[in-house]
Amino acid sequence: MNVSWFMIRLFVEFHPRLVGLTGSDDEIKKAAREYRVYYMKSEEEGSDYLVDHSIIMYILDLLQLIAFVFDGLVHVFN
Repeated sequence: MNVSWFMIRLFVEFHPRLVGLTGSDDEIKKAAREYRVYYMKSEEEGSDYLVDHSIIMYILDLLQLIAFVFDGLVHVFN
C-alpha cells in the first residue's frame, strides 16, 4: 500500500484544504511533543496496524499561529 496516497485521500475526506504532516520517527516525536499529542502503535493481537492517538485538531492562521483547537467535543478559542 502506498501510505502517502492513502493519507492524502484520508485528509481530503475531512476537508480539501486540510494538510497532514509526516516525517521521520524523530520528527514525528518532536512534533507530537510540541503540539502535546499522544500516539502509540497498538500491539493488539490480530490487527494489521492500529494506532491509538489524540483526537485534537489544530487550525492555524495565515501566520502559522494556532487559531482554534478542536478536541472532538468542544473547541477552544486562542
